[in-house]
Amino acid sequence: MVPLVRSLAARSKIGLLLVALALALAGSLVPSLFAAPGDLYVTDLSNGSVMRYDSDGNGSTFVSGLESPQGITFDSQKNLYVADAHDGLAGTGEIVIFDIAGTKIGTLRSGLNNPAGIDSEISDLVAAEFGEARVLLVPLDGKPPKVLSLVTGPLGVASQAAEQLGFFRYIAHENFVRRVNPDTTSTDIDVAVGARGIAIDETDSAFVSTDAGTIVKIAFDSVVPLPFASGFTMPTGMDFRPAKFNGDVDRVGFLYVADTGTGEISQISNTGVKSTFVAGAGTPNFVAFETNATPTPTPTPTPVITSPITAGGLVGQPFSYQITATNSPTSFGATPLPANLTIDTTTGLITGTPTTAGTFQITLSATNSTGTGTAVLSLTVSSMPTPTPSGKALNISTRVDVETGDNVAIGGFIITGGTTPKTVVIRAIGPSLANADPPVTGTLSDPVLELHMPDGSVLTNDSWKDNSQPDQGTIVGSGLNLFNGSAISDNEAILVASLPPRDDTVTGSGAYTAVVRGNGTDTGVGLVEVYDLDDASAVAELANISTRGFVGTGDDVLIGGVILGPVGSGANSSVVIRAIGPSLADAVPPVADPLADPFVELHNADGTTIATNDNWMDSADEAEIQALGLAPGNDNESALLAPLIAGNYTAIVTGVDGTTGVGLVEVFHVPTQAAK
Repeated sequence: MVPLVRSLAARSKIGLLLVALALALAGSLVPSLFAAPGDLYVTDLSNGSVMRYDSDGNGSTFVSGLESPQGITFDSQKNLYVADAHDGLAGTGEIVIFDIAGTKIGTLRSGLNNPAGIDSEISDLVAAEFGEARVLLVPLDGKPPKVLSLVTGPLGVASQAAEQLGFFRYIAHENFVRRVNPDTTSTDIDVAVGARGIAIDETDSAFVSTDAGTIVKIAFDSVVPLPFASGFTMPTGMDFRPAKFNGDVDRVGFLYVADTGTGEISQISNTGVKSTFVAGAGTPNFVAFETNATPTPTPTPTPVITSPITAGGLVGQPFSYQITATNSPTSFGATPLPANLTIDTTTGLITGTPTTAGTFQITLSATNSTGTGTAVLSLTVSSMPTPTPSGKALNISTRVDVETGDNVAIGGFIITGGTTPKTVVIRAIGPSLANADPPVTGTLSDPVLELHMPDGSVLTNDSWKDNSQPDQGTIVGSGLNLFNGSAISDNEAILVASLPPRDDTVTGSGAYTAVVRGNGTDTGVGLVEVYDLDDASAVAELANISTRGFVGTGDDVLIGGVILGPVGSGANSSVVIRAIGPSLADAVPPVADPLADPFVELHNADGTTIATNDNWMDSADEAEIQALGLAPGNDNESALLAPLIAGNYTAIVTGVDGTTGVGLVEVFHVPTQAAK
């Protein structure tokens, strides 16, 4: 505050008296005298503070008492959010909220593992959680965060809205910048050296600070980083200076850069000329400019329908389709609807049981006070197919008690046959299990699904409606937006993927892993499913699913399911069911608390028990199981071979005498056995 007091006092004694009076009355609110739209806020690692600098570079402490302040951003109400890594201690980081006077309002999120860069959107923050190798969307209303992207070493993040498209997010991680599109597809852009901080200008170009002491520019329509500025030691946080008031042009659009290595804050002109803004600024880390004012409200646009424009249903089977649209519609319409389907004009939900097969063109509408938006839905209603005794695995699934840490649900599956990729839908179901018959209690309220590919890459989904419109159309068209005849919860996670089958010349090919966990610390009963969407002529098939989870008692046992579907009259099919426990202690890494003595039961669609097994070597099919190469590694583990016709089957794994522990249920499709 010294430069401010001296400046006022030099003008007049009255000025000095006014300053003294203001200091006496304001107390801890003194920093508000220094605030002005356009001030630069900087996290300082040297003293655990947030510093504030006016347009002339005069600085004062805005807040102090932080441990390891990292990312910083403002919301539209001028609240300041600071990521505090708490000196890097895992699981103790938080995002703290301060008002414009520097008073702590509260904590938006705690329990984060080494949070780094943050940026604000309309109703969310984007936050890099370095210690968990992921980037989160953290709602400003206090609801649980959602995983936006899984990425190694995230540091800087930035978010930018594109008109009528949604938010594009940028993530600095390792030697790359990841551009995440509104539909969550992403592109990694190689910047050759460690990427640190990100800022976005008014043309939607991304500017990235690097470990090489440089700043590169990536145009919105490009994946080629171009040199912009150099001469830094460890540049990190960056932000573009906004206008302070109407008509302000001085240094508007200049890029301000915190150099953690030299303690200097630089300013770079629009043409790339670098100069010093503040020298000796401690250890500056991340920066953010205070915006001028809350954006002026604009008229609400006409709704734009965002729900899929294709859907499918079956004659005699319950159908559900939810119309969704932007810009807060107050009513919905759909015409003409096939017989026995109706729409709730308030919610936009179309339901009913179709009675006639065919393809129907339905005009959807969504209306608000401004006007009505429309789209045409192509609905194909098919007749129910007649099952024939035969089989390939059309669906494989496992229900498990999803916990945290090593006890999340881990489902592996293998695709074999031919060379053409197989189209599959993978679902992680939690809250919709309440619609099961009988209903499941204690369900996972918000599943997160990860698909790990053979090359190590990962696809992820939190809410199934975050998928692209084509993928949503695939989900709805295959009826996988329903569970037991009712619409699934928006919180369910689904991925659509085209996956190559196993190539015997490539180690690990054809093997995929689906991981289901709860959002945040959420736990409960969940279901992981893999559906084959290819027609019967496809060569590639789902060969098996193996799901690891905690085997409890009651509803919390491990349940694996398989649907064998027709591929032609007279074809045969069998499955081998295994329940693994003790062998998990020898896994790499070893599994703690494995199920000591698993027991497996196989049931048909009527619930009738077809076969059971406790110790696999007691099975009548011991020789066949060994010949197939599917013998378990421990005598206490269970296995059975069952020749089957087309239909639904369920394998239940429990512990002998009510014992509990981590177990593995595996369903292997063996198409060469003789069906009964």
